[in-house]
Amino acid sequence: RHPHGKYYIHTVTIEHNHPLAPSRMSHMLRSRRKLSSSHVKVSELADSAGISPRKTYDLFVKVEGGHENVPFTRMEYGNHLKRKRTKSMKGLEIMTLVESIKKRLSKNTGFSSAIQMDEDGYATKVF
Repeated sequence: RHPHGKYYIHTVTIEHNHPLAPSRMSHMLRSRRKLSSSHVKVSELADSAGISPRKTYDLFVKVEGGHENVPFTRMEYGNHLKRKRTKSMKGLEIMTLVESIKKRLSKNTGFSSAIQMDEDGYATKVF
C-alpha cells in the first residue's frame, strides 16, 4: 500500500489457482451453454403441440446421444420457456392496454397517449 492510500501491483503471476475443466467438458461451462436456433424451433413446436417441457428435454437428450451432449441443462430449458411465455403474456397485456387507450381516445377528445417501444418492438413506457 502506498502512503497516499492507493494500492499498486508489484508482481503478477499468470496461472490458474484451480484445475481447469477438461476440454471434452468445456461445452458445459455456463458461458458456453445455450439453446441453438434449431433447439428453439423444436421447443416452440413441442410447446404448441402440448408436449411437456420434461418430455421435450428428454427428446433432446435422445437425439443428441446423452445428457453430456445437450448444450444446455434442464433448468436452462425451463428458464427459456418461462421467458418466452412471460414475453407473450406481456404482449397480451400491452394489447389490452392499447385497446383501452383507443376506447378512451374515441370517447374523450382531451385524452392523449403515447407508447415508447424498444428496438425489439416491445413497449417500454406508456404516457
